[in-house]
Amino acid sequence: MPMWLKTGGTWRSVSPPWVKTGGTWRAIIGGWCKTGGVWRKFYGSSGAPISIDYVTSGDVVVPAGYTKADMMCIGGGAAGGTYTASNAVHGGGGGGASSLTPNIAVTGGETLTLYVATQSAASSNSSPVGGYGTAVNRGGTQLILAVGGAGTANTTGGAGGAAASCVGTTRYSGGAGNSGSSNGNNGGGGGAAGATANGGGAPNQNGGGGNPPGGSGGVAVGTSVARNGLSYGGGGGGGNSTSNGGRGAPGLIRITWHN
Repeated sequence: MPMWLKTGGTWRSVSPPWVKTGGTWRAIIGGWCKTGGVWRKFYGSSGAPISIDYVTSGDVVVPAGYTKADMMCIGGGAAGGTYTASNAVHGGGGGGASSLTPNIAVTGGETLTLYVATQSAASSNSSPVGGYGTAVNRGGTQLILAVGGAGTANTTGGAGGAAASCVGTTRYSGGAGNSGSSNGNNGGGGGAAGATANGGGAPNQNGGGGNPPGGSGGVAVGTSVARNGLSYGGGGGGGNSTSNGGRGAPGLIRITWHN
């Protein structure tokens, strides 16, 4: 049977319940709870599809009773360009790509390793900072990979993560950052690719739209501080003569366990 938790005044079913121990998420298939002064054993249900978003790297143990996994990865967004003496305006960072693979065979109890792209560092003068990749490995075998967007160190916007560089059954490209213009405007960050489409390229100082659950690119507004890309995978807005570029957003792994 499922476990029930009360959050925000509402009872919600958790099936099966999960707990993080030693940095690894594990499904709880049984336990004990005290009700009415009596300790009673409970069992988590298995077999019903469960979808979980993973936002940090680490090992995950396949829950007992599951034999397949639908996986989606979104790569990290790149940082927008930062002001240098030679370039008063900068382009936005590219959005992360996405990759999807259904029905990957798994065995309950086996360990998979997750690599989730973290938020990018800020770009530094003439050094572009690209987005990190997001992947799932089984031992030395890479099951799926989504690459991050490209950074920029000049007025040209960074390219979005390329679908061709990803590993997976269905792959989408991230949107490109907009280039800084001669009138002093810096470019917005590119949107991240998602579950069904490519990320949107930044049209101007505004960030490009992300395809859910991919996030939009960061906005570059006049002389204000450039905005970071939005989760998940949005590229950072470009910097100008008075501000640094925004950081690229972190990536995501979404796994649906089923039979």
